Amino acid sequence: MCEALRLPPSELPFASELIAVRSEERSWESSIEMVLRGFALSLLVPERHYHVISRYVDANKLTSSGKGQRLVYLRVGQRQARSAGNLRRDRSLLGKLAFRDGHPLLPWIKAEIADRYDYECCDTVEDFQTCEGRALTRQRHLKTGVVRHEKDDRERSSDPRYFVLGWDNREKRRLLAESVTRLRNEVAEFDRAVETLDSSLAALRGRQASARRALEVTDFESINAARHELAIKALRKERQAIEEGSDAIRILKRRLAEEESRYAAITKKRDDAVTRDRELAKSIESGERAVANAKAILKSRKSQGVLAKHEELFPSLESELVDEPLTVANLFDRERASVDERRGLVDRLSKETVPLATSLQKVMGRFLIEFPSEKADLQPDAAYLDGFLDLRAHLVREDLPRHEQRFKERLNEKVTHEIGLFNGALQTECGEIKKKIEVLNSSLRQLEYRPGTYMRLEPRPVHDREIHDFQQAMKECLAGTFEGTLEADEARYLRIEKLIVRLREEPRWRDKVADVRRWFDFIAREIDAENGQERAYYEDSTGQSGGEKAKLAFTILVAAIAYQYDLVPGQSARDRFHFVVVDEMFSKVDDQYAEYALELFRKFGLQLLIVAPLDAKARVTEPYVGCYLHIVKDEKTSHSEILSMTAHEFKQVVEGTNGHGAPQSRTRTASLLTPK
Repeated sequence: MCEALRLPPSELPFASELIAVRSEERSWESSIEMVLRGFALSLLVPERHYHVISRYVDANKLTSSGKGQRLVYLRVGQRQARSAGNLRRDRSLLGKLAFRDGHPLLPWIKAEIADRYDYECCDTVEDFQTCEGRALTRQRHLKTGVVRHEKDDRERSSDPRYFVLGWDNREKRRLLAESVTRLRNEVAEFDRAVETLDSSLAALRGRQASARRALEVTDFESINAARHELAIKALRKERQAIEEGSDAIRILKRRLAEEESRYAAITKKRDDAVTRDRELAKSIESGERAVANAKAILKSRKSQGVLAKHEELFPSLESELVDEPLTVANLFDRERASVDERRGLVDRLSKETVPLATSLQKVMGRFLIEFPSEKADLQPDAAYLDGFLDLRAHLVREDLPRHEQRFKERLNEKVTHEIGLFNGALQTECGEIKKKIEVLNSSLRQLEYRPGTYMRLEPRPVHDREIHDFQQAMKECLAGTFEGTLEADEARYLRIEKLIVRLREEPRWRDKVADVRRWFDFIAREIDAENGQERAYYEDSTGQSGGEKAKLAFTILVAAIAYQYDLVPGQSARDRFHFVVVDEMFSKVDDQYAEYALELFRKFGLQLLIVAPLDAKARVTEPYVGCYLHIVKDEKTSHSEILSMTAHEFKQVVEGTNGHGAPQSRTRTASLLTPK
């Protein structure tokens, strides 16, 4: 109906979809279902759809699965429910119901139930008997007045599987699933019982048939097998005696044997002919396939343009086939024989060329020993003969031997010299890094890391395969410079060429290996200031507390910044600006570690700007701060402004506004650490 009228199903609910029995009143559920079942199965039709639904119902036969159906529908209009007092009575049926909130038809439902189904729920039969109006008990016993009483104890009335009230059907589905499982088990038990009865019935029927056959025998002589066997033996002896005494029978037997022999010979001849016919048919079929395959090959080779070359050999092949023409039977044998013959000829010629090939390989080997650079493209093998010949033609054409001495001078004087300068520059940068680390260590020596100790940084070669390969390639390019042999010069030239090509074509690799800073990894040693003994060794921060990790990180950070600024601790650098900005640097660090970091920055002469809330954690910076920049936001205009004051002015303001000397503002503050 909804599909035909293009209405959503939610517009036409059944009353049962909006009503349910409260969970705490389940003992009354079967009685309430009995009272409200007819109303619950009624379709609710709002006033705006009434005329359309009524016209459709009247014009169409209501069916489901081919069977006619009964439909009760209620015209839902605007109405008011009865007083709320009836709905709240403890003994009223209405007080035991729950309604689906939010549905537009709910007011009409409540009013209809209040008018038509305001039954009093009686706990005892005495209350039921004395009640003058509508009443019911938990046992599905109800009355609609003084006269009419009704009680329904049919299974469907009390079985929850057939209840219709409620919009949540999970419990009903669970009960139905349990019922299906129980019925399946019962069916399985019945099937097993039927199989047992079928087996018993089959056995009884067999016994019954045997009994019937036994009852059909009325005379023992009819089942006396011994008497019949004696009669058969007597008849056989009589037949033998007759046959032996009759010449006509002997002649007939001989003629019968002759005819049977002739019949067997003819049958064998027929079978041989059929077999031969079958073999010939297979041979014809095989020959046709061979011919079709040969035609396909000829067509393919013709399209490829190689058939014309093969046709040049056809006359010589025809001359060999004059004495013994090709047939389907000998085609493949002749092919194999021809291939074997050609292979034998090839093997014989190959044996004759072995001495020549050996001599050629020796000459090629001597050449490659003298010129090892050619081994990348050539091998001492006859298969590379064309390559050797091309190389010879190239040498003759370019007249390369005449340029040999010039190449050697160029290699030694120019290329090797430039590679040496490049390597020297890299080594110089390595030395500068080591010197800079020593300068940083001299400053760290003056700063106490822990009571009685100081930190020392040490560079060490990094364990990186690409950097190691580059350093090794540089050494190989400079190796053999003073040997003076052509072979050494050639080998060195190839190594230099390989290195230059990679530097030119791999920017990522070049930027990495040519940056000397990447050649080093660094470790930190904690040294006893009194005796110079090592107290601790740090490759990373594993196994340390949070504060110790922060302290080590500060040490490495300041050292790295000092290296970038090319600072020399202890030397005056008032004409240079070494600016560092950090955000909430000490928010999660203990004061002692924060003071250590600040002392590091001061020791290396860095100007530090710390951005942080002006709270108790910021107090640790006061001895080092030269100027405060206080950022304040105007709540009305949403604009911010910066208030600048010296440390002395800030101290006066704090002491004047807070007796404890602790600022109360949580706004962001930038502290500029400059010499006080």
